[in-house]
Amino acid sequence: MKKKWLAVGIILLFVGTSIIPSIAQDTEKPLPASRGNWLYVGGSGPGNYTKIQDAIDNASDGDTIFVYDDSSPYYENIVVNKTINLVGEDKNTTVIDGQHIRNVIHITADRVNLTGFTIIKANKSPCSIDVGIYIDSNLNRIYNNNINQIARGIWIHYTHYQEIFLNNISTQASGIALSHSSNNRIYQNTIQAKEAGILIWGGSDGNKISNTSIEGGDKAGIYFEGADDNLVEYTKISNAHLGISILDGNNNKLTSNHYENCSYSICINYSSGCYISYSNFIQNKVKFFVKNDLGIKFYKNFYGRPRILPKFILGIWKIAIWVKTNSSIYIYIPILKIDWHPAQKRYDIPGWRCQN
Repeated sequence: MKKKWLAVGIILLFVGTSIIPSIAQDTEKPLPASRGNWLYVGGSGPGNYTKIQDAIDNASDGDTIFVYDDSSPYYENIVVNKTINLVGEDKNTTVIDGQHIRNVIHITADRVNLTGFTIIKANKSPCSIDVGIYIDSNLNRIYNNNINQIARGIWIHYTHYQEIFLNNISTQASGIALSHSSNNRIYQNTIQAKEAGILIWGGSDGNKISNTSIEGGDKAGIYFEGADDNLVEYTKISNAHLGISILDGNNNKLTSNHYENCSYSICINYSSGCYISYSNFIQNKVKFFVKNDLGIKFYKNFYGRPRILPKFILGIWKIAIWVKTNSSIYIYIPILKIDWHPAQKRYDIPGWRCQN
């Protein structure tokens, strides 16, 4: 019997050691194991490439390219046109410098994993839309990178199913922009932006922003235009002109967020079905601006102090009664929204802190 129990114990030990790493992998979000070859850039090993693009050109789908920081910075503008894992040795010391020439990294292949880089200096022309990472493909994972000294951090265009997390983004204009994109996940980011932290527009539906901190934004912390069914949760927006602005967007859900020191915490125009709940509104000059939205709902938010009575929120309905090419006449009808059960104390929302 002792031998049998010993055998069982050994089997359980092997099973346990196989389960524990798999659990850790799910928790830490590692790079998926590569089934292809490994190629190396920089460093002193034999056969190492000196340029990242050269390694990509010679790679095949499923390969992993590992980039050492020994030869950093890499002065390149990279096109990733194969399904590969592109891995930097250390996100703080493995630098790709775009030299202010077009996009620093342009991903055209599906299922690309990009991690471990500092990405700087895309085209700085005011007429350019060039960005740190430009994506026009699907099912990519962008995580654990630094993106700075750049006008626009990440631009996702006409694509689906992106995962973007654990990135630090400090930009001169827009941090992350989504256009005609759906089902993207943007989370655990720290964004400092001059114009806007995150922009989502043009039919970009079903996206999720969570666990993110956005500082500043002359336009908005988060700006939606023509985007439906998006979710923003566990996010802090501070010192922005508009905390969240929604124009012509329907059924967007804003829950468990923190708005502080914004000129307007939330601005909603020509939209419907927006749901705002379980959030803090602290020291904002104007908490809400609501125009032409009858479907907005407020539920259990904290409005800067405990309230015994329901919170009343005034909006306007703008109706054109006479329209001409160069001039129009409108009338404005007040609309009233009510949070019947405002929170009595400030919510603790720790999720926006980026895990570096």
